[in-house]
Amino acid sequence: EAERIAKEKAAAEKAEQERIAKEKAAAEKLAAEKAAQEKALAEKAAADKLAAEKAEAERIAKEKAAAEKLAAEKAAQEKEAADKLAAEKAAAEKAEAERIAKEKELAEKAAADKLAAEKAEAERIAKEKAAAEKLAAEKAAQEKALAEKAAADKLAAEKAEAERFAKEKAAAEKLAAEKAAEEKALSDKLAKEKAAKEKAVADKLAKEQAARDKATADKLAKEKAAEEKAEKERLAKEKAAADKLAKEQAEADKLAAQEAKEKEEMNGSAGQGPENVDRGDAKHKIAQTLGSATKYKEALNKAEGYFKMKRYAEAKPAYEEVLKIKPEDPYATKKLEEVNKLLSK
Repeated sequence: EAERIAKEKAAAEKAEQERIAKEKAAAEKLAAEKAAQEKALAEKAAADKLAAEKAEAERIAKEKAAAEKLAAEKAAQEKEAADKLAAEKAAAEKAEAERIAKEKELAEKAAADKLAAEKAEAERIAKEKAAAEKLAAEKAAQEKALAEKAAADKLAAEKAEAERFAKEKAAAEKLAAEKAAEEKALSDKLAKEKAAKEKAVADKLAKEQAARDKATADKLAKEKAAEEKAEKERLAKEKAAADKLAKEQAEADKLAAQEAKEKEEMNGSAGQGPENVDRGDAKHKIAQTLGSATKYKEALNKAEGYFKMKRYAEAKPAYEEVLKIKPEDPYATKKLEEVNKLLSK
């Protein structure tokens, strides 16, 4: 078994070694082939790179030549432009120098003219100042002389004015005294005349008022007498009517007593039958008549009271109440018309 195992192991190791050798040979072959491929690819890449570098070098050389040509052309153009600018600048500088020279010349001439003008102005001002100082001195002397003269004139005028004022004051005081005396005399005279006139007017007015008062009093007395007469007549009529009613009442009472007595004698009882009813109606009618007369008198007295107190607004409804109690009463109708006239005024 050990030998068998050893043989199998040896065979396995040999087979493994052979497999490893085969794999190694295959790997070496693959590596050789890969190296050959890589070498060919490297050589090809080197050749391509060399060709590309050569083409790039040629392109750069062409571009460099073109750039050098363009730079040369640009340099020529720039040189031409610079020469042109230099020429223009030189011409401008020359023109500017000429302008500055002209301006300087003009400025120097203007300064000279200004200096001459200032000198002339200074001389003029000096002359004017001297003339003004001379004029001021002369004016001051004149003003001083005028002031002294004015002061003297003012003093003399003030003195004359004071004397005139004193004279005028004395004359005015004298005139005022005379005027006051005249005014007092005139005032006293006017006061007397006024008092006399006022007294005459007052006496006249008093007489006229007395006459008017007398006429008014006479008129009122007549009206009052007429009213009192009418009132007496009215009261007499009312008294006659009341007496008549009283008489009728007495007769009615007498008749009623007699009828009652006769009925008692006939029926033996009092207050029965139609006769009593008739007698009662007669008494009621008489009582109503007497009551109306009393109301009429009270209402008329009330209205008359308002009228006498000249309370016409209250007298009007009072007279209307009288006419309600006794319609078409001539006196109340007349008084109501009078009241309406007074109220309308």
